Amino acid sequence: MKKRLTNNIGLKILALLASIILWLIVVNINDPEVTKTYEGIEVEILNTDAVTNDGKTFEILENSNYINVTITAKKSVMSALGKENIHATADMSQLTFMNTVGINVTTDRSNNDIENIKLSSVNLKLSIEDIARKQLVINMKTSGKPGEGYITGDVRSDRNIVQLSGPKSVIDSIVSAEAVADITGMTSDISTSAEIRLYDADGKQIRSSSVVKNINAINVTVEILGTKRVPLKYEIMGTPVNGYALTGQVTSTPESVRIAGKPSTLAGIKEISIPETAVNVTGQSSDMTVIVDVNKYLPDGIMLADSAFNGKATIVVSIEKEKSVTAEITAKSISITNIPRGYDVSIVEFEEPVTVTLIGIPEDIEKINTSSLTGMINMTTVMENLGITQLETDHYYSVPVTFSIPVNVRTSVDEFVVSIYVTEK
Repeated sequence: MKKRLTNNIGLKILALLASIILWLIVVNINDPEVTKTYEGIEVEILNTDAVTNDGKTFEILENSNYINVTITAKKSVMSALGKENIHATADMSQLTFMNTVGINVTTDRSNNDIENIKLSSVNLKLSIEDIARKQLVINMKTSGKPGEGYITGDVRSDRNIVQLSGPKSVIDSIVSAEAVADITGMTSDISTSAEIRLYDADGKQIRSSSVVKNINAINVTVEILGTKRVPLKYEIMGTPVNGYALTGQVTSTPESVRIAGKPSTLAGIKEISIPETAVNVTGQSSDMTVIVDVNKYLPDGIMLADSAFNGKATIVVSIEKEKSVTAEITAKSISITNIPRGYDVSIVEFEEPVTVTLIGIPEDIEKINTSSLTGMINMTTVMENLGITQLETDHYYSVPVTFSIPVNVRTSVDEFVVSIYVTEK
């Protein structure tokens, strides 16, 4: 029996080895080693007070706080291993003289289950600087355009100062802080929260996680105003130098302005009136140009709506040298109208012809036909001016004569007066 068991011992050992190898092959086929890369693993920074307690601050360079981790393990292990099972840390107490900190990666699986762990970067890269502080006024702005026919009014906020701290080089580069409210399509006042943004001298936004703000946003209230276009109306005071007169032509640039305000206020405004004190032609002998600041004459609660218009309007008042002509007036060329019933009225003590001088600007004088110039006595007007309701018979009255001449033409005397006699009809 013993001899039978010991026969062919080499073959038996070979069979055992073959069995073991076969078993290993079967195991590896069913649960092979696999390799997988997990991207964007964030590195947790530990013991930051090791730097900050010395009055320093740090900034992470080159996004080195995010790494890729490549793991090799059995397929059965990898199937249960996710990104959330991988932990990367950097201990700031281990800071080197090159301002780097080694990155340590672990998983929540046993080390025996992991064949290999490889990191895309083994060091956290830092910039270490003195900490600096700055205080800035927050500039409140808007973006977008309100609804058609509306503009932006006052922009207010609950706070207007932001305090910053961070690396000195970054803090020194910050020159302005802004909070922007979007008003696109708005037709009424809005109140919103606006993020505080930081900018350098070139207007480039500074985004740095190492800069700490005492507030990150402010509440902004934006006033939305309605608009309408209204004409400018001017009054003129004074008289030009003797021998010159206004032509009646006044031009302004612009002729109208677009104003803004609350709809209830806008509804009652038809024009912007410029008082006569702003346009005084006294002593002028040629066209007069006046620059008027329209802002001074806007009603309360109203503002100019066009940002491109500085509020200055140019007024040109036309003034010309006067011209005169003479005309001969007879009693027959004066008509008497509106004589009360039962009376006769006639002109007396009239030495004809009487020469009348007419004075005005050339344009008006040239409209007058002196050969057919007529005068008129309106008895209704006469009685109103005398304060009477009934004429006395056999009585004389001194009354003014009016002429059918352009309104800006005058006679050489203040009043052309004749004597009339009233009798009973």
